[in-house]
Amino acid sequence: MAGYISTLAVILKTTNAKPWVNEFEPIELSCMIESISTPNPRIEWKKIKKGEPSYVYFGKQMAGDLERRAEIRHLASLFILNATRADTADYRCEVTAPNDQKSFDEILISLTVRVKPVVPRCSVPKSVPVGKPAELHCIEDEGYPKSHYQWFRNKEEIPEDPKSSPKFLNSSYAVSREMGTLKFSAVRKEDAGEYYCRARNEAGISECGPQMMEVYDINIAGIILGVVVVVTVLLCITVGIFCAYKRGYFTSQKQTGNNYKAPAKGDGVDYVRTDEEDVATDILGWVVQTLCYSLLCVDITATVEENGSSWHQAYTNSGSSPLPAPPEHLCKACGGQFDTSTDSEETLVHSRRASLSDLSRVEDIEGLSVRQLKEILARNFVNYQGCCEKWELMEKVTHLFNDQKDLHNLADPAEPSGQEENLCKICMDSPIDCVLLECGHMVTCSKCGKRMNECPICRQYVVRAVHVFRS
Repeated sequence: MAGYISTLAVILKTTNAKPWVNEFEPIELSCMIESISTPNPRIEWKKIKKGEPSYVYFGKQMAGDLERRAEIRHLASLFILNATRADTADYRCEVTAPNDQKSFDEILISLTVRVKPVVPRCSVPKSVPVGKPAELHCIEDEGYPKSHYQWFRNKEEIPEDPKSSPKFLNSSYAVSREMGTLKFSAVRKEDAGEYYCRARNEAGISECGPQMMEVYDINIAGIILGVVVVVTVLLCITVGIFCAYKRGYFTSQKQTGNNYKAPAKGDGVDYVRTDEEDVATDILGWVVQTLCYSLLCVDITATVEENGSSWHQAYTNSGSSPLPAPPEHLCKACGGQFDTSTDSEETLVHSRRASLSDLSRVEDIEGLSVRQLKEILARNFVNYQGCCEKWELMEKVTHLFNDQKDLHNLADPAEPSGQEENLCKICMDSPIDCVLLECGHMVTCSKCGKRMNECPICRQYVVRAVHVFRS
């Protein structure tokens, strides 16, 4: 037997090259030696995942991911006690027999660990209007292999083709079992109900809880009515703010001699408002007043016809006189008529232009109308903004009348020759050619007026001095 030469070779085989197992269950990867002559061959197991091999059994010891979770049985088979989802990979059994003619052999086994789906996340709209599209979603990420989905309505499975079931014949939807979506192109009243989803794979099934989807009709009339109400409220608020502004309710402080606040520094240019601008502004106010009539008053025909001729006459002859204001017996907010029995002075003729020279005594001021009081203040460059009552205007006119009277009394004794009347009261050299604003007194020349901080007569703060030409 000394000349005996072995002709045997190591040969491996397996009972299942692609086994599968549910998670946390045992599994045996079969590797059987069919032929070998070497008494103690070298056995190794390698795990190949994503192309990278690693030892799980080497030198007769478990290693790597399977340490303390696996063992070798039947000489070369690998037995895993509790498989996890991380054990899904390719395993290679390698046997080396030095005494055999073919000293090496290997076999590849692919293991799949199946994972049962967890409870899926379902998204169902609570309410959908009739005729509108709707989408229902169902998804879970734990199951392996990837889960497929089924939708149920009132515990009945929704088929992929609605025409295959008489209960879903009138519905228009599309089901995706891979993505877990249920899409309605146009929801109907019959589509209302309880919906839930079921996730399924080879390892098991899981369901989410039922959710109610309601289908309601759109109240078009209610929507239109709501829009109309909102627009009406906004319009009334806008008109009310405009009317309140015109009446001076937004003036924060009266500009009197005691609490006068100097305005911002001007640019050195005196701006004059033309008659055409006055006409345009008054016409705009007339339009807004007409809007007030239509919203807040009942009978406006007589009022509009009564004032129509005066508006037209003022517009066509804007160069001769300013546009007449609405009669004082009309409401300044909406133009409505109210009782005029207590305001006898308002019946005066408003076409006559009032002037301070027409007054001979203070008692004459009480007989003037509100319009005439404002006209006197405007012609003497006195700001009456913020004066809401007639007595406030009368106070300003009385103050102006007394100032003019004091000015004449001051100038009369200083007229020995009649030439000093027109001389500046400061330098007594240059002629008077300057008006001090805001009080309107004319007692200095332009040179002295620009250097003055307050009027020498009324002690009011001087905003600016305006050069004028005396006729």
